[in-house]
Amino acid sequence: MDHPFCDTCPYWDLADPRAEYDPERIDWTIEARIADGELVDGECRRYPRFYPQHKGQKESTTSWPRTSSADWCGEHPDFPAYLATLRAAPAKPNENWHTYEDELDVRSRTVLRTLGIQRMATIAKLTHREMRAVRNCGETTIHIIGAFLASHGHKTTWY
Repeated sequence: MDHPFCDTCPYWDLADPRAEYDPERIDWTIEARIADGELVDGECRRYPRFYPQHKGQKESTTSWPRTSSADWCGEHPDFPAYLATLRAAPAKPNENWHTYEDELDVRSRTVLRTLGIQRMATIAKLTHREMRAVRNCGETTIHIIGAFLASHGHKTTWY
């Protein structure tokens, strides 16, 4: 499942549809513009309007929160299903971590190379103490490696 963004949310509405109309453009519809990768402003209508009062203003004005078509939040109706697909990602025990090494920072890659480990399942079996024994492997590096493994469906005792 793809990540749900504001442009697919039923609570999201164009801020001013008249401002989006361009008579020179044949495909001026919101769907065509978003498909082209163009960011479009809209308003989130999930919760009641809020009333910001600015300095020097006698009366407060009402407004809906302005968002971009590429923004997202946890209130999107499809978001729980999206999270479930992330959590259900099956682990591939024989998967080599080098395939995804661009997802790790330099220090984390150096630690894994120092340990001489190739497979992600082997990394997941390491203990916290074994990780800390490697030079320059602190809590932050352990957290980064743990998050990397978790994003690929592996569980550890130390993350």
